[in-house]
Amino acid sequence: MITAHGDIDTAIKAMKSGAYDFINKPFELDEMIMLVQKASEEIKLTGEVEHLRGAYTCRRRRAYSDRSIRCHRECDRAGREGLRYP
Repeated sequence: MITAHGDIDTAIKAMKSGAYDFINKPFELDEMIMLVQKASEEIKLTGEVEHLRGAYTCRRRRAYSDRSIRCHRECDRAGREGLRYP
């Protein structure tokens, strides 16, 4: 959020409402460039984290499913062969 009438209360309200940062006018161009780069990098990293979490969850489900299938096959085999589990 960029404002010419900044105070602490306004900054707090803006940040609680979802503003990435709070800058008072007049601002330095270098400060704005750095802030935009920082926000862009955070968005990129957040996307990567979400992607990796999804891939991890998918692998865990697949591994669980594979173990479950193997377990059912072993139980079926044991039943056909008349084996009993202790």
